[in-house]
Formats: sequence, C-alpha cells, structure tokens
Amino acid sequence: MPSKTSLFNLGIIKQDFKQHGWIGIIFLIGLLFSLPLQMLRMEEEGIKYRYAHIENLFMIEWEIQVLFIIGTPIIAGIFLFRYMQQKSSADLSHSLPIRRGPLYVNHLFSGFVMLLFPVWLTALITAIVMNVAPVGSLLTQEDVWSWVLIVSLFTVFIFVFSTFVGMLTGVSVAQGILTFIFLILPAGFLVLINQHLKIFLYGYSEQHFIYDGATTWSPLLHLAEIQRNPLTGMDVVLYLVFLVVFVVLGYVLYRFRHIEMATQTITFQPLRPVFKYGVTFCAMLVAGSYFSMNNHIGWIVFGYITGSILGYFVADMILKKTWRIFSLRSLVEYGSFAVVVVILCVAVKMDIVGFETRVPELEKIESVYYGEHFYELREAEKRGESVFIDDPELVENVRTLHESIVTNRPSTPSPNNPNFYSNVIAYKLKNGGTLIREYLVEKDMIKEELATIIESDYYKNKHFHLEQLDMEMDQLTISSNQIERRVVITDKEEIEELQQLLKEELRAMSYDDIMDQTADWATFYFLPANVENIASQHGMYNEEVRAYSLEKSFNLVNNWLDEKGYTEEILILPEDIESVTFAHISEGNELWLHPSQVFNPDRHSPVKDEQKIEVKDKEIVELALNHYSSYSFGQYYVLFKTVHGEEFYGVFPKGKTPEEISSLF
Repeated sequence: MPSKTSLFNLGIIKQDFKQHGWIGIIFLIGLLFSLPLQMLRMEEEGIKYRYAHIENLFMIEWEIQVLFIIGTPIIAGIFLFRYMQQKSSADLSHSLPIRRGPLYVNHLFSGFVMLLFPVWLTALITAIVMNVAPVGSLLTQEDVWSWVLIVSLFTVFIFVFSTFVGMLTGVSVAQGILTFIFLILPAGFLVLINQHLKIFLYGYSEQHFIYDGATTWSPLLHLAEIQRNPLTGMDVVLYLVFLVVFVVLGYVLYRFRHIEMATQTITFQPLRPVFKYGVTFCAMLVAGSYFSMNNHIGWIVFGYITGSILGYFVADMILKKTWRIFSLRSLVEYGSFAVVVVILCVAVKMDIVGFETRVPELEKIESVYYGEHFYELREAEKRGESVFIDDPELVENVRTLHESIVTNRPSTPSPNNPNFYSNVIAYKLKNGGTLIREYLVEKDMIKEELATIIESDYYKNKHFHLEQLDMEMDQLTISSNQIERRVVITDKEEIEELQQLLKEELRAMSYDDIMDQTADWATFYFLPANVENIASQHGMYNEEVRAYSLEKSFNLVNNWLDEKGYTEEILILPEDIESVTFAHISEGNELWLHPSQVFNPDRHSPVKDEQKIEVKDKEIVELALNHYSSYSFGQYYVLFKTVHGEEFYGVFPKGKTPEEISSLF
C-alpha cells in the first residue's frame, strides 16, 4: 500500500535547520553589521559632508552587503542539496518514504525561510535605527521597503539558481563556481562578443552596446549597480518569471537525475558537449581580447588559437577527470570547432550584411546626432534632453561626413595619436529605427566635411554648453593653468560682462581654433546663484560649477582682463619666467607622454639621456608660452622655471614646434 505524504514535511525542515541553520545566522550577522550597525557609527557632523551622497540604503557599506547577498544564497544552495553530490547520502535520502518532489520542495522552503528571515529582521531593525541615527534624516521608510523587497528578490533568485546549477553538476565545488560563472556569463559573453565585433566591423560602437544595458543581463552586475540604477517594474516581473522557471527546471532535473551521477562534473550527458564547446568558445574570446590591445590581426588570431586549444582540453580534462584526453577523436572534435569558427569569422569580416558601408539615404533620415563620445548621447537621453536635430543642413552635413569616413577610412587608427578624431554619428530614421556608428578617423582626411559640423551653432551649443552662460552666477573664480594663482570675483556686473564675452568668443571659434592643442591660459569657474558651496572656499570643485577655458585666441576676453587689471594677478607672463629648458627625442621615438616624465629623474623617460638646452631669451620664452601644449604627442618638450622657483611642463605637438625652437637642436 503506497504511503501518503504531505507536501511539507516538518521533520525534513527541522533537520535542515539543525544541520544548516548556521547559514541564516551568518547572513543575519553580515546584514546587521553592514547596515544598521554602520548607520549607528556615522557621526552627526559628517552627514552634511561625508554622507551627503547617501540616497538609499544600498549606499551604506554596499560592498559588504553585496558580498553576503550573493555569497550566502549560493552557499545555501550548495549545502541544502549537498546530499545529492555523494552517492551514499543520495541513496539514503531517496530511500526514505517521501517522493523526490516533496523532498525538493521542503529543502527549497527551508532555504527560503533561512534566507528571508535575516533580511526582514534586518529591515525591521534598520527602520528602528533610522529614528535615532543621524543618517536617518537622509532616508525614509520607503527606502526600507525598497531595500527589503529588492534584497529578498535577489536573495531568493540566487538561491534558486544555485539549486538549479546543483542539479547539473555532481560536485559541490563545481556548483559554487558554475553558479557564479553562469550568473555573470550572459553579460560577460555579450561584452566579449561586442569587443570582437568592434575589431572586425568598422564603425561598430562598443560603447553603444555597453551603455544600452549589457550589465542588466547579469543578475550579479545588476545587483552591484542597484545603488544608481534601481529595478524597473519590468525588471521585477522578469526576475519573478525566471525565478519560477528555475524552480520548475530544478524540479524536473531533480526528478530525472540519476543517483550514480554524483561526483560527475556534468550530470546529464547531452549537456557535456555544451559545456565543452562553451568553455572553448569563451576561452577563445578571452584570449583574443587579451591579444587585441594593439589591433594587430596576427596577435588576435594567435589569441584565438591558443585560447581555444587551452579551453577545449581543460574542459575535456574536467569532464573526464584525467589529463589523458589526447586522442584522434579529440583532434577531430577540435578541428570541427575550428572550421565553424573560421567560417563565422570570415562571414563577419566580409560584412555580408553591409554593416560597414551602410549610410542611410537623405530622404529616410528624420533627425541626427553628432558628438565625440557615445556617453554624451546616452547621458543626455537619460536626462530627457532632446539631442537629435532635424535641421536639413546639419543632417546633410553629417551624412556627407559619414559617407566620407566610410570611403576614406584609415587602416590602423590609433587612439593615442592626436591626429585621429573620435566621431559618434546617430540617425533617427523615418521608419522608427535608429542607426549608430562610431569612428576614429584621421582629422586631415575629413577636415573639410568635419569643419562644416564643428563650426555650426549646433555643435558649439552642445560642446561648450553655451546655455549655461545665460544662468545667473553668484561667483567667478579665475585660476591659472600653470601655477597657483587665482582671483575670485563676486561683482555681478563683471561676471555678466565676462559671460557675454565668453559666449561671443566661443561662437566665433573656427575649426582650427577648436582643434588647436596649445595649452589654455586659465580656467573660469562659475558658481550659479542659489547653489550651496560645500566643496571648497572658491567653489572650484563643486559639481554645480560651470567651467570654461581661457583660450589664447580669445582676444576680447584677454583685453577685458587687461582692462580690469586681472591679467598680472592670474596669467603667467614672459617676465615671470626665469628660464626654459627644451628636450628633444629623435624621429620615430615619439611617445604620448605627460611632459613631467621628461624632467623627472625618478621616472623612465625616452629623453632623459637626450640633449637638453636651457634658454633665458625672453623672445624664445614668449614663443614657448604661446605654442606649448600641456599634454600631447611630440618630439620637443619644455620645462618652465619661474622667478619664484615654481615649475611647469609642456610639449610641442608634432609638426607644431616653432622654427626658432627646433633650430636650437
């Protein structure tokens, strides 16, 4: 006569808590230590300054919270089902008068209680502590509810996923490692694919993919970013759906898993090839990424070959539990994998879908965006700003530039060479689609097309944030870029005068002015009205401060500074310089360096043993001041020494060194 058993078995649940209750205790201690205890430790005088950034409970010792929220559920999944990984204990458990289904459900229930009780108890204690801790003034009870619900969701999800992985493997250590890998794998895998598409497809925007939420594909990365990127309603629904899916899948696998598969790395035979080739492919991508730093195709191919070979044979060793895996069959299997990969790479490189040459027809474009960095587009969209422009002239100019780039692309663009310029082009099409491309192009190849955009009001308004110069400002700090000199202006009339002059100068800048690499004289720091200055006495580092450079070509602004008597108080003049020392490296040995490396004997420098010439002639000094760059790529470097013993450094951009200076060598 078959035995009748209920779904929940109190004896099994009690046994789980007797054996593994320590997991819940450690989880509770970890959460209490990282949240309410830390809140009590925060001093009242630090709330306005050190802790002013705290907007939710996730910002309090979040690193420690994440450690326990991720680690404890994985450990719970390992220990509550550890009997499955040993044949003797599996035989014993499954000989009891209880079917596998109720056994699975009871262990899951034990895990839920063991993990959720510490979370909810911590939330209760935190809600009480908020009433007495100084940091409580920055938070609300809604923050506690948000914290407890999100942490509960992730804790249960990770526990269920760990249990699911435990059904796929017969080794407890492998369960922990594979759980962590699988939770981060989707995002990591997509990022790796993304990096390699950038290598093979000209114009592919790696940043577009990353900023479009690659990290949300990984629960671990999603959890790590929860401070600034809270869950949406759709995120919660998806996690709940996947939670149910993994509970069901775990149950199905538990029902059909053979007891004798304990101690096997992969317990289901059909999944072994998936594991083997998955490891091989990921190892290939990782090695290829490592050897792709200089974009040399030979090294990339070398990375693919070595990575895939290591990945294949390591995976095979893990599955067979022996290093004796070399055979004709292994060579045939790896050879088949290699053929498939070669075909895939050739198909991508040949661009059979026309990705690289695709430029939308003018009549199909609704609006356009142009910028230097993709994050500018993404951040603007996050703020709800309209950055796409439907001006017909701009649309045509951007499309013309795009067509020129596609036609005259450089073969080996270098991000460290100032002659190359970053271009981000995005179209909104009339059919509702979006097309985004990102290029690193030699400026001289596209100067004519680029100038029509760079000199447009659209670009200058966006690039220089000219609308900020229309704001009411309470304070202006003018700081020298060479030495410690600054002036603070609070006169509203003077500030408004300078704002208008700056707008006029910025609007009048030509393409050559904007691309000029010579060092700026100084920086203007405007502090808007009604903004509390908590950063420094001058307001220079407050996030609300608006900063603008004093270009050497700004004649109107420089004349205004002369009239007001600020020039001598701020700017470095030839009479302030005692001497300049020039250094030179030979053709072909130029490096992109911070110029201070040249004259610092404690650092390795390519010019430390080269010829150096010291000059005190005021004409040469003035020439050097007017043409040096604070950070660039070139052969000639300069050290300025002031009459007061101060020093600052510079470099002359390649091809821009005045003849009077280069002739010294």
